[in-house]
Amino acid sequence: MSVAELKKTLKQKVDLISDEVMLEILIDIVNQVDDGTSVIQLTEEQKDQLFKSYDESFDESNLIDWSDVKKSII
Repeated sequence: MSVAELKKTLKQKVDLISDEVMLEILIDIVNQVDDGTSVIQLTEEQKDQLFKSYDESFDESNLIDWSDVKKSII
């Protein structure tokens, strides 16, 4: 896929997300990429966990309030 196609696909996927927490997480990830040239390197295990977490986020009983998450990090 070309960069343009990847961006289009990403934008389409983001437009489908209505979960505020997921969007905040995505924003945090994107904000870590400073000039657009950095690459987030994930192992296959990390990718699997990311996708599993994403799927599980659609079950509201699995969600944690974003403010609680931020408090636990600080």
